[in-house]
Amino acid sequence: MLLLTFGHARALQIPTMTPAELRSQLEAGQARVFDSNRTTLWRTGHIPGAVFVGQEEIAPAVLPEDRTALLVFYCRDST
Repeated sequence: MLLLTFGHARALQIPTMTPAELRSQLEAGQARVFDSNRTTLWRTGHIPGAVFVGQEEIAPAVLPEDRTALLVFYCRDST
């Protein structure tokens, strides 16, 4: 499993966004959100409208056909 912290994201130049930026993107209909937490964390709560993808490989069928779409993946699980 890949442990990715904000430090890693910055070092790898993976774009990040603040919750306010995400809210703005969601309200404008410009983002698709994917939750990569464990199932138990998904069940306790997740971003409204998020698609559960878990920590396994992501099935292409859950991704939008629009290849220019903004995809946001999040995970709060640290184990």
